[in-house]
Amino acid sequence: MKPRQIRRDISSRHSRDLGNAPNLGRISKLRGSDRVQAGRVRQVESPFRRYRTVGFAVLSAVVALTVIVAGAWTGLRLRSRFVPTELQASQSRMTEDQVRIVSKVKSPTEEQALDLVLDALKSPDVKTVEEKFRLSDTPAAEAVRFLLETKAAALESSNLRWLGSADIEGQLMECVFINGADGDSKSGRNVFLVPDEKGKWKVDFEAYARTSKPDWKELLDERAETAKVRVYVAADSYYNGPFAEESAWNCYGMTSPEASKLLPEEQRLMYGYCRKDSPQARALRRVVSPENPIMRVTLEIKRTKVEDKLQFEITRVFSEDWVVPDKPFDERFL
Repeated sequence: MKPRQIRRDISSRHSRDLGNAPNLGRISKLRGSDRVQAGRVRQVESPFRRYRTVGFAVLSAVVALTVIVAGAWTGLRLRSRFVPTELQASQSRMTEDQVRIVSKVKSPTEEQALDLVLDALKSPDVKTVEEKFRLSDTPAAEAVRFLLETKAAALESSNLRWLGSADIEGQLMECVFINGADGDSKSGRNVFLVPDEKGKWKVDFEAYARTSKPDWKELLDERAETAKVRVYVAADSYYNGPFAEESAWNCYGMTSPEASKLLPEEQRLMYGYCRKDSPQARALRRVVSPENPIMRVTLEIKRTKVEDKLQFEITRVFSEDWVVPDKPFDERFL
């Protein structure tokens, strides 16, 4: 699978005809413990720990951006934490390769993309939300409530930054970043414009809202056994409880901006496990690599009946980003 790209040269934007390679820049998914195990302590370095020095470290020179990875040792378990920002998530994975996109959909210009996003986020009612958003499994009324609660209508054009174009498993996307209050990128969000079957560009609501089904509160309160979640993942090495056998499982650290609101700071790193050589393991190996250690993905995770409520089995990999294509990503690896 070729890496996804961003088109940077907007002066040469044009309709994408069959077989034409667009002029792509890059978009990425920022995708991001000596551990005490049953009877032993393992000291295996993971991306979450590799960039930590005395609590803070700077991962620099990743295409002119700095990704700050904060870590904190706490308690007997010595959990680490990693709270990535949306902007970093959008710009950490970048290459210069060209990706061939098979499509005849005309892409919006940078100015048009920003206007589409701004117009959609100011949508005041169910009808306009249905017209301007891609709603996969969220009722329009619920989307309206979210926009009102997050005060999306108060955004101005100065809050928006166009990041470029991407192709996720054949799904075209235009990517825009929204700075948070007072230009704070840590509280910002990514917005993904996708074309519908008629070629009309709409905001993917679930990716923008970072939704989970059911929501994180229900899952963390142990009232739900499985959930479809949007998370950052990176390879990790915490093997314990039902996942103690390292030869049987692959371990990934997981963080979520939405889950982090509900968890103490020292517990914001969760753990997901997939069986070795399963379609899910093969899918995540394709996405997460030493060159791209922390990535956005959409997963189905299953709760385990163990004392640690932050350990989950990864049962599906729906997408290698937060926009979910029609065909689940892990079906490529059956």
